[in-house]
Amino acid sequence: MARALSGGGFCERRDPEAAAQSDAAQRRKRVGVFWGDFAKREPERNHAAFEQMIGWIREGKLKPYVSARYPLEETGRALRDMAERRVIGKVVITP
Repeated sequence: MARALSGGGFCERRDPEAAAQSDAAQRRKRVGVFWGDFAKREPERNHAAFEQMIGWIREGKLKPYVSARYPLEETGRALRDMAERRVIGKVVITP
């Protein structure tokens, strides 16, 4: 993923807390940054990277991190929490 998205606003990092964890827990984590700007500057590369990412998700090679789930009635709270950076990863709104 880092190669496909290099220069495109994505970085990778090691999880410092994973040192004492299993090998599976030490896998690299991908963190998106400045994605909107990259998508505007390089739409073709963005599309290709997005397609590759979706492929990895389908293959089980990449699992988006869901940090919070909110019932539909609490959508406003979910949006506030995202705006105030209280969540990391994906937010899921459930019916």
